[in-house]
Amino acid sequence: MKLELLRKQLNSGIFPHAYLFSGSDEAGKETAIELILKHFFGESWNLNPDFMEIRNDPITIEDVRALKSRAYSAPLVGNKNVFLVRSLENLSREAAPALLKVLEEPPQSLIILAETKNRSSILPTLKSRFSQLIFAGVPREAIEPTKEIDSALWYFEKKTKKSPNQQNID
Repeated sequence: MKLELLRKQLNSGIFPHAYLFSGSDEAGKETAIELILKHFFGESWNLNPDFMEIRNDPITIEDVRALKSRAYSAPLVGNKNVFLVRSLENLSREAAPALLKVLEEPPQSLIILAETKNRSSILPTLKSRFSQLIFAGVPREAIEPTKEIDSALWYFEKKTKKSPNQQNID
């Protein structure tokens, strides 16, 4: 459903200048990011000079200054500069105001993709400048029952079969 929304936005040409992908579903976030990157740059998006990725820990003021410098320059090959900021929660205190400035006054050729596992660790003023999509993962226990769950279910079934008329009150 989220990917369908992204496709519709991209195909219509009406989309926000900044996306924040959050949550524990790494595969979902990566699929959304690749969908956008392939839309603008094709299959070899990672080789495009209009693409820049930041994945430092911490993300420093120098990283954001480099992004800002390129953001306000014309794209070299296409019509968009696309930046991917990995683990936005690693943004340093000094870098946050600089990124906020770019998000508040973005050039038309700019798209910023940011991802985080912990959306609550992002400053509210930054979050408010992004279009946010949450990718929540399915807990492993929901897919593969553990031995503890299996034995608890077995015990419950056995107990229920012994006394079917007895009601359990929790």
